[in-house]
Amino acid sequence: MSRTRTCTAWALLLVVASATGCYATRIRSGTARSGEAVHERRQWFTAGGLVPLSSEAGAECGEDGVSYAESRLGGIDILLNIAIGVGSSLVGVAVCDDSAEPENYAACVSGAGAIGGFLIGSRSVRYQCRASSSSGP
Repeated sequence: MSRTRTCTAWALLLVVASATGCYATRIRSGTARSGEAVHERRQWFTAGGLVPLSSEAGAECGEDGVSYAESRLGGIDILLNIAIGVGSSLVGVAVCDDSAEPENYAACVSGAGAIGGFLIGSRSVRYQCRASSSSGP
């Protein structure tokens, strides 16, 4: 492996590692349903985590909302984000001009790798539905 490709690989690793930022899941708090299961699902985001692509967590809880929620970057999410970074870097390898100066080629491939992580990312969310206000004690 040439020095340029080694530097590109390290740059890609740094980009992927830094693209695993925090994304917020907004919830309402309240009393949990007795015996209600804790749900877990994956949420997808774009624009660096600012724009959600999937539905809101707890939509099946109805108007009662959720009592507990935890947004996290799980192991599968990390693997997905790495795969997205590697895939977009491979696109960069295919479209970038490899006859250019090595620094320019590395910058082009690294930039392509960063774009993939910016365009789409995932987080896992765990939540529990809130007790219904119409249910008795």
